[in-house]
Amino acid sequence: RVVPEHDQALLAEHLPAVGRAAVRGDEADPFSRGHICPKGVAVGPDDLAYLIYTSGSAGQPKAVMVAHRSLVNYITSAQAKFELTPVDRVLQFFSTSFDAATEEIFSTLSTGATLVLRRDEMMAAPATFISECAKREITVLDIPTAYWHELVADLATEEWAAAQALRLVVIGG
Repeated sequence: RVVPEHDQALLAEHLPAVGRAAVRGDEADPFSRGHICPKGVAVGPDDLAYLIYTSGSAGQPKAVMVAHRSLVNYITSAQAKFELTPVDRVLQFFSTSFDAATEEIFSTLSTGATLVLRRDEMMAAPATFISECAKREITVLDIPTAYWHELVADLATEEWAAAQALRLVVIGG
């Protein structure tokens, strides 16, 4: 929920000093005023949830329409396959412009698990990445195949501190 500026100080008093962030709303932003969908308009399973653009690897990039039904089916499948629970901490690795981010974001949040945003500093070196995952107690990683190969190659030459909480690594992209 986007909090209007006049309510932010009140909200901040109720948040712990560490581990939480408040998203500041801009009154000029239509999303902060609830104008996403006019009142009384029903949204059904076959209605558009979002558009995503293909990479154009087979020619020209094009928009692909994803309906609510497809998104819900995908999220439900990911939740079951990954056995996500509210105690999980999932690293959001992929850019939000890539469809794999929907798997990370929506399946995590709709399960009640914690979505941990990846910071650029984590990518300095594979050992740094694993160390940062350990510090953040990441339980689920969803990473691209190319990055998995980089991690494994580094593991063959370096000694890493174990990420004790990690229970699942999903590789794809």
